[in-house]
Order: sequence, then structure tokens, then C-alpha cells
Amino acid sequence: MASTTITNRRTYLPITSTVNLQLPMTTRQIMTATQLQQPDTYVTERDIYNLRAKVNQDFLKGRTPIQALLIELLTDGK
Repeated sequence: MASTTITNRRTYLPITSTVNLQLPMTTRQIMTATQLQQPDTYVTERDIYNLRAKVNQDFLKGRTPIQALLIELLTDGK
């Protein structure tokens, strides 16, 4: 019986070009959209969760969520 492990699974995330991860979409909706547009994709739900966490971490840049919100409100108001 063959099992799919990290070592033999192609891990690439084409979802970054097709779906905006900051939109209020569920992981299931992102997976469905990705699979419809690119049926040969091997993206798992965990890949999407990890990518969302990375996008959020990059957005915060070491700040607390409140600090990031205040900075965004100030820059959007200009």
C-alpha cells in the first residue's frame, strides 16, 4: 500500500495567483476554486492554512494586531 508523504508529494501553491487569501473565503472554497482552475494541483487544506498564517505574519511585520490595525488606519486615511 502506497502512502502519500511530504517527500513524494509535489508541493506548490498556485492559489496565490488565483485567490486573494485575505478575502473572507473558507479553506474549502479556496480548495474548490483552485481544483476547478488547475485540476492537477496537489494542494491540501494544511497548505492553505500555512500560507494564510504566513501572509498574516508578513502583514504584521512583528507588530501586534492592534498596532498593525492602527498603522493601516492611519495610512489608509491619507
